[in-house]
Amino acid sequence: MERGWPDVNHRDARKVNNCMDSIQFGLFPGVCSLCGDLCRPVLDLCDACRADLPFQSNACRCCGISLPMSEVCGHCLGETHAYRHVVGLFDYRPPVDTLILGLKYRGKLSYARLLGRLLAEKLLQREEDLPEVIIPVPLHSRRLQERGYNQSLEIARPLAHKLRLPIDFRACQRHRMTAAQSTLTASERQQNVRGVFSVKPGFKKKHIAIVDDVMTTGYTVAALAQQLRNCGVSNIEVWICARAALTNT
Repeated sequence: MERGWPDVNHRDARKVNNCMDSIQFGLFPGVCSLCGDLCRPVLDLCDACRADLPFQSNACRCCGISLPMSEVCGHCLGETHAYRHVVGLFDYRPPVDTLILGLKYRGKLSYARLLGRLLAEKLLQREEDLPEVIIPVPLHSRRLQERGYNQSLEIARPLAHKLRLPIDFRACQRHRMTAAQSTLTASERQQNVRGVFSVKPGFKKKHIAIVDDVMTTGYTVAALAQQLRNCGVSNIEVWICARAALTNT
């Protein structure tokens, strides 16, 4: 588990982060990740490109799909989820796909800092209690060796730093190599992640947040959340950078 921070409230965290951002901007201007213009270095995102991003305003509390109002979508009515709710940052469409795919497949680790900090900004606006620990969705060891990093963990690092929360990337394991979810149909995705995760004995946290890059069908985070539920975790949130539209395939 990575080292955590002393207990702080949302107001204190915002004050510290705003002060540090102002100092860094004055010393080291940055370059926008999307257009290349000069910008604030903390995000590497200019104001114009930020305005073009498809931020979610209202979404289903249970699955994170965009809605006209923040309620529960028809698909989730009557459904039982292992996690309590989903917090999504963007709808998965351009130019967010450039950031997600660049991070995941082209080694653009700077995009993780951008995505993590933007997600933290949204979470700091909530009045709800923060979790005890952040758990990034784990990769299988062979996939981790091939890629060299876990994109969910890289997103979790700046997120945890800004929220002053610990990360635990060892408590959960993906112990079976699976096909990439993006290549499968919805029904195949559910079968693909069945029984793939495990939680190490002795995990005692009660309130955690699972972090992932993109949520499409939700089967991956649901499978991980169920294993955590089985170990006694009673309050599970899912924090994602982007929510893809539901499809019938």
